[in-house]
Amino acid sequence: MVCLLAKQILLNNFLSDLPSLAISTDNVDEDQTRMPRHWDIAFVRRFMLTFGIVSSFFDFMTFGFLIFVAHATAETFQTAWLIESLITELAIVLVVRTRKAFWQSRPSALLVWLTAGTFLVAVATPILPYAAWFGFVPLPLPIMAGLFAITIMYLIASEATKHWFFSGTHAGTRHGKSTHHLSTDPRNRLSHPFPARKAPVADNNKSGHL
Repeated sequence: MVCLLAKQILLNNFLSDLPSLAISTDNVDEDQTRMPRHWDIAFVRRFMLTFGIVSSFFDFMTFGFLIFVAHATAETFQTAWLIESLITELAIVLVVRTRKAFWQSRPSALLVWLTAGTFLVAVATPILPYAAWFGFVPLPLPIMAGLFAITIMYLIASEATKHWFFSGTHAGTRHGKSTHHLSTDPRNRLSHPFPARKAPVADNNKSGHL
């Protein structure tokens, strides 16, 4: 069984990229803009591994549901996987765009509209005019219910993982102090990219005396 055909993968990538066009317009939480910070590749690596494991777990859960519970045919599997992968991609963008709970941070209007539009297209894909050409078929209600249940569990798990990841213990520490949380104390602004300007030193050779 092939997870997705080439043309289905292209459609998946195209639709999932649409909300990304609005990322540059997104609102940023105030506590993330109080002072500059440097890129931390080790932090990015830990972030990728942590959320990648969560995502992979739910991928396998979806595979298991479709193969062993729903006994899906190839066409049903491909249709369900396109819908599931799209809506979970939309969900994770809303989760990881903020360190707060996702419902406490308001995304930009354009991001909201593109995300909502892509969600509707993804869910309606099996009944849209192009469905047959892509090889998609209408899904039975129990399969749709199962997909939405898995998506909700993935959303909850990702939100819980984010809370754990950004907690003081697991956010990544260096010399006993967190390197990823902002500080409003000027004495702690050691990561500022611009060095302090040194006071001018008098040069006795240029004092004006002969």
